[in-house]
Amino acid sequence: MDELRWELVKEYLIPILPYFDMAGVTEIMVNSFDSIYVKISGEMQKVDEVFQDERTVSTIIHQIAVATDQSCNEIDSPEVNARLWDGSRFCGMLFPWSSKGCNFTIRIFPKNKLTTDDLLNYGSISPDMLNYLKLAVGLYKNILISGSTDSGKTTFLNILATYVDPADRFITVEDTQEIQVDLPNWVAHVAVDKRRSKNDMIVKSLADLIRTTLRENPTRICVGEIRDSDSALAFMRALNTGHNGCFSSLHANDPHDAIDRMTDLLGEAGKQVEFARKQVISNLQIIVQAQEVRGVGKRIVQILEVSRADKHQVIFDYDFVDNKHIDGSINFKDSVIYQEAIKFGMV
Repeated sequence: MDELRWELVKEYLIPILPYFDMAGVTEIMVNSFDSIYVKISGEMQKVDEVFQDERTVSTIIHQIAVATDQSCNEIDSPEVNARLWDGSRFCGMLFPWSSKGCNFTIRIFPKNKLTTDDLLNYGSISPDMLNYLKLAVGLYKNILISGSTDSGKTTFLNILATYVDPADRFITVEDTQEIQVDLPNWVAHVAVDKRRSKNDMIVKSLADLIRTTLRENPTRICVGEIRDSDSALAFMRALNTGHNGCFSSLHANDPHDAIDRMTDLLGEAGKQVEFARKQVISNLQIIVQAQEVRGVGKRIVQILEVSRADKHQVIFDYDFVDNKHIDGSINFKDSVIYQEAIKFGMV
């Protein structure tokens, strides 16, 4: 039945289907039935393909809602977020909530998972950065990846997971499954949005699933992305109960902003701001900033060691003039991570 649903969706998507398998394509953006953009190798390009009319785009959104058992209508449920047949992420909005006509965006699921060698070859990260992060994962430090949409946060979460000890029980929690790891003791949880489920299935939020993982004997917990106060509170509580070596990601402009945003989210959840900030800087040890540098590509542009004394140190930085990675406010070998690695015989 599911295959038949997707075949119908594909029929409507015929004008843009070739872009799903085209090398370098990461995003397909349908602004309206006659205005389609594609992101190829980091560059936005308007393409010649169009849909027949506005009704066709509306039908696509409704059909994807049907294929994924979601409610969808123009009155009170105009948005559809879904995972397509190949793993790509779909976000569609109906008219009149989108005043220029129905639109949707598709984040193409990578056909090949990037490796550390790929990132080095692309210049996305430096060898010293990778060495530092490998040591941090080995020392069971809690790491937050910060950055904007499509800056490579999930890619770098996958890279961190390659350094996880295969003996560890690794549990992932996501709104949409994007993390793909090669670990023998891996459990993957995916949340279902309560507002969009149109059937009678029991659904769980991201925060619910984070709390569930604590009863499943995790060695490490990886939360795909923290988007709201409930998930921020649940994640921070997990860290505060002795779970180390955990990963997550967050939308923020820089590592310091990420600390502030986590603090704000905990404040929204009812925590006093002073206590919330103390909890953040006590339980997060490293913040990695991912960014798409215009004309260059996706880069790790800063790595920050978080200090309980609120005196954080930039370990690695990025020179935007010469487009290269540089040491930060202190040398890599003077970092807390490197000194701890020496202590435990890791270097």
